[in-house]
Amino acid sequence: MGRGVFTKVSISISAGDSHTILSALPIAHCSVEEARGALCEHCFYRSESPLKKCSRCKFVYYCNTECQCKIVRGVKEVAPAPFIRLALRALAIDTQHLCSLPSDWYSSREQLAAQLLITDTAYLCNHPRDVIHQLFRKLVCNQFSVTAGDEMSPVGVALYTTPSLLNHSCRPNTLALFNGRQILFKAVRDINPGEQLFISYTDTVQLLSERQTDLQKGYNFTCACERCLEDISKSPGCSDRLLLMDANGKEVPCSLRQDMEKKLEELNGLKKRGEWQVMYDKGRALYTRHLTQLSPDNILGLRLMYHLIRAGLELCLWEEALEYSIKLLESSLRQFGPFNPMSVVHLLRTGKLRRCLGTTDQLILSLADFTKAKTAALNLYGADHFFTLRAAELLTHSQLELDIAHMCIQ
Repeated sequence: MGRGVFTKVSISISAGDSHTILSALPIAHCSVEEARGALCEHCFYRSESPLKKCSRCKFVYYCNTECQCKIVRGVKEVAPAPFIRLALRALAIDTQHLCSLPSDWYSSREQLAAQLLITDTAYLCNHPRDVIHQLFRKLVCNQFSVTAGDEMSPVGVALYTTPSLLNHSCRPNTLALFNGRQILFKAVRDINPGEQLFISYTDTVQLLSERQTDLQKGYNFTCACERCLEDISKSPGCSDRLLLMDANGKEVPCSLRQDMEKKLEELNGLKKRGEWQVMYDKGRALYTRHLTQLSPDNILGLRLMYHLIRAGLELCLWEEALEYSIKLLESSLRQFGPFNPMSVVHLLRTGKLRRCLGTTDQLILSLADFTKAKTAALNLYGADHFFTLRAAELLTHSQLELDIAHMCIQ
């Protein structure tokens, strides 16, 4: 979808290098509903002091008057959805450089409904219909989901100039990170001088069919990257095969895969309804029945453990949640290495669960988790980033708790 961005001819970059390849501030951005009021609408930072509600729209919040946005005005009773606010802000800037989906992209009923929703809304009705249509097609394929917090939850959507030029690969050589509203790119594979930079437009821990569906629906193209071609050919060692291996290194039988996928969909429904005990019981039964048949990195098993961790946290089953968290951490380290945001997330979660158990042995292990998380976050984000500061804070707390535990023993 992008026009392509290349490294300088004289520069080579190693995977895991702390060097930031590219960074940028957004030309337009806004928070998502779940984050509204929890962080500043402009800088996307959480403030230690209470945020101030916008004096104009009475809907979003800012750190101070300097951060207060001046683009969206006149919003009174019902504030627009995040996508509409992003569109309003994008209308005030030059978006000619952004790639666009083709004009005939609105083929399905779902896409047509989205088109009409934007065209007919009161916030955009003063603009020509063809302008809104073209803007919508640009926003869909150029917006980045901005993440933050311990679990890298989505907090906003943003448009960037140079990053929007990056092309896609299901085996990317760069990774997008966020520091507030700023986007940073780090190398996840060795990059040679003059080599093109690639990011992934979709979740790389997915099967071929899932990735292709996401890319076709959201970006209107069929991916033919190296990884997809390997998966299509089912060559030895291809990613689909690895993600679906059983405990004996063979591809999981279709019957087992279909049963797991059906049960995972059922667990997802229970999660949405907040039926945590039922979700945990059914998930645990599925885990006991099938997980010994799957490889430790099987995507179906990993998705099941995500569900079990979530239910375990809601039910305060710290020991059980820790069991699954350790397995996810080990898989993340095998697949991505220590200098990856997901590995940092798993390290922080595992360390916090160890602290919840509170035993001396677990507190010692939590120190190791938080130390690794701090080192990785420092390499990825720098000293002032939330992840680095959070890991340092948790490390201090664990050390204090361990010192108290030793004093009590003495």
